[in-house]
Amino acid sequence: MLDLSLHALHLVAVAIYVGGGLMLHGPLRRALRPIPPGQASIVGSRVGGDFTYLSWMSMALLGSTGYWMAMRYGWGDVSAPFTLWINPLVLQTSKGVAMLVMASAWYLIVISASIITFVLRPRLGLRVTPNATVEAANRAVATISRADRWLDILALANFGLATVALLAGAFFH
Repeated sequence: MLDLSLHALHLVAVAIYVGGGLMLHGPLRRALRPIPPGQASIVGSRVGGDFTYLSWMSMALLGSTGYWMAMRYGWGDVSAPFTLWINPLVLQTSKGVAMLVMASAWYLIVISASIITFVLRPRLGLRVTPNATVEAANRAVATISRADRWLDILALANFGLATVALLAGAFFH
């Protein structure tokens, strides 16, 4: 029963993360295009902020349930979480390779999501005051544009990593 519950929670977390990413970068993005930029940025900021919390909760759930399941299969060690990468037995089975791929993708997504959350999203919130010089306004716009471009790149990379992990998970079971 515990294995089934862990697996179900793990799949719910995957669905939330991948489904949310698809919604943000698909229909929502298209829906914001015809809206004036000022209003679109407010809506995008609020939805992005909500998705940030939701995605971090799903990543925490993925990490904890995934780690617990890895230990239930005998591929992890509570006292040394990185044993998966140094255990030669892991590479001897397709399930082990799939587990390694999923865990590696999770770590890369967490690193990328940290950059998005703590570096790029704050830059998207830059505001230009009415008394700002033209040079300061241009710098702020350039910073926002770069942050937005990198956010798109990293979000797409995260979606790709999540897809690879999802496909690896199909081989795992």
